[in-house]
Amino acid sequence: MSKNSKNLQSISRRKLLSATSKLSILAALLSNSLQAKSLLRVTESTSAQDKVDELINFINSNGLLWVAEHKLLLFEQVLFSHPDAVLNVLKDSSFTDVDISTFNQISALTDRKFKWLERKDTKNETFENWGKSISNTPRETHYITQVAVLKELVQKAKQNNLRIRVAQFRHSFSDIFSENTQLLVCLQSKRLAIGKPSLHPSIDPENEFQQIELIGKPYLTKQRHHLCKVGSAVHNNHIRLWSYEQWQSKQSDPDIDAWGIPYNVVLVENALGSVCCSGCHGAGINTQSLSDLVVAIEFINTNGELQTVCDYEELKLAQYTIPQGWLNDKATLKSIVANFGLIGVVTSLVLRLDELSYALLQPKRVPMLSAIPPKKLDDAPDFFAPQKSSSTDLIKAKDNFIKICENNYYAEFFYFPYQQDAIVNTWDNSGDFNDSIPSPIQAHDLEQNVLTYFVYLITPVLSKLLSQEEVAKLFAELTNKVFYQPDQPVCIPISEAMHFQRGIHNIPVTIMEMNIAIPTMDDGSLDWAVGWDIWWRAMTLIYSQAKGKQALQTTMEVRVTGGSEVALSPLYGSKACFAIEILGNLQVPKQQWIEFMQSVLNQWLSVKDSQGNPIQVRPHWNKQWRELKFNGLSGIDYMASVYSEQTQLFLAGLERIAMEGGYSTEETQQLFSNPTFDNIIFGNS
Repeated sequence: MSKNSKNLQSISRRKLLSATSKLSILAALLSNSLQAKSLLRVTESTSAQDKVDELINFINSNGLLWVAEHKLLLFEQVLFSHPDAVLNVLKDSSFTDVDISTFNQISALTDRKFKWLERKDTKNETFENWGKSISNTPRETHYITQVAVLKELVQKAKQNNLRIRVAQFRHSFSDIFSENTQLLVCLQSKRLAIGKPSLHPSIDPENEFQQIELIGKPYLTKQRHHLCKVGSAVHNNHIRLWSYEQWQSKQSDPDIDAWGIPYNVVLVENALGSVCCSGCHGAGINTQSLSDLVVAIEFINTNGELQTVCDYEELKLAQYTIPQGWLNDKATLKSIVANFGLIGVVTSLVLRLDELSYALLQPKRVPMLSAIPPKKLDDAPDFFAPQKSSSTDLIKAKDNFIKICENNYYAEFFYFPYQQDAIVNTWDNSGDFNDSIPSPIQAHDLEQNVLTYFVYLITPVLSKLLSQEEVAKLFAELTNKVFYQPDQPVCIPISEAMHFQRGIHNIPVTIMEMNIAIPTMDDGSLDWAVGWDIWWRAMTLIYSQAKGKQALQTTMEVRVTGGSEVALSPLYGSKACFAIEILGNLQVPKQQWIEFMQSVLNQWLSVKDSQGNPIQVRPHWNKQWRELKFNGLSGIDYMASVYSEQTQLFLAGLERIAMEGGYSTEETQQLFSNPTFDNIIFGNS
């Protein structure tokens, strides 16, 4: 390990947070290096540390808010060009006078005064997804908040033989977006979509794609539900806060009902239209894809008209009268709800919510061999020799893992390279409302955002100084400071618990995720040994890389899920799935990351079930698979093959809504598809 990386180990949490908030403030504001140089006593001959000191003194003497108003910062040119100075900044105790509230003021002021990424239409603007794996130049990018404006755009696009694709926070990694010379639509401001640090504004009352409205009446199946109409640009954070406010009201009046989404992705920076229409999932064996929660879907079709497909039986249970013109067809709904924008631009959804339940949350560190046990000790790399030689009871660990996966409401496991422990985030929703407390996650929201933003800022600098192995080790240490790990279980609404980690949007990564169906044994039980095999094959590759090299510098993570009734969901037809993903640091060379993904994938594709049959491996549509080979097949050809039966169900549903709306599937493909879906869904070569 280098001298610099050793120095960082001694940084206290308080000092790290203080330094982080100062550095984050610097980077959060738009730099103007020439103007800054004219005011600072900085010259080309000034030393790196003197430049940093001068910049800090300037901020301290003039006031942070004054600096924010004038945008006079030299962060990127000074700090990123002199990583050694940045390391010294981290250790500098002079940062203790900067606090999180100041960071919050700066962020708010920046957005209010300078609107530097305001909602406006642009031409030939370069598009880049969150993980920087996709880049293109749409002819036009439109930021739209009114249904009438979007209708008009769809009609004009059709008349001019142009294609329309939608992107919100851009968290997909495969090529599912718009393309060169075509049209891109975003139903929120650009600042929210791509800006860092991430912002969490309230619902925009002027945005017609942001609404949350309970409809019908509560109804009972196995538990109490309520239907809710949400706009497609409603963020996960909006629906989370909406549920939390209901919980707060219930604290004053226990007779008040409180409702929430029963499962969700971890990120709060997602639009509900995106996660529900792309087959995304949460965690827990009794959960499905988010698409399965959709009871009705409204979209602007090929003719530029609003069209709605619904499940009448569910709406009837809620005593909701279906408006005239809605297509009542549950089978069609299930076939087209995971649609990736191929049916048109989705404007709103009706979701089935559950009565709010309460998690007993306690993410904690557990020795790796006890968290996800290998089939046998020899399957674990030598890195885990201390646990191998200890009294690790594999039989007990396996029984506990199976118990968690088959019984817990939520089941998720994280591993950061060069750590002896995994972070186990598994919990039940059996907590009592009377025991629930104000969310400590909410209280740590800003702190987590500041720290994660700092990790994002410092990683490129560290990558210039340290080996890949050292970066991975340091990333794990920094991340451990970010993760919420209470000493005792806390009883909070599940809408808080499922988003236990905030600020993830601040750390762009690359991701490969495979959804692997857990096979069924002859006695009907699930063969969890397949899950252990998959996990430890990847772990072996993590520790078999050349000395100093480490492609996996962030985390490997797995969630256990149930199956899905939605046609294009990766979980479709399964009893249970192992949704496993590896996350890459953007500083790792692209080819090295692709080669690592390929080596992991090759191992997973070679796993057999207890009968000797190949396991079912389906890529998550939104993650990286285009660059890979699947037993000799290209990513496109493999997706077309492994989803072929489901694709036929989708096309049948598309045919039905086209017939109902008075247009053809060919017109729909021409207007709303792109080359990726042309090949996989519509069978074009």
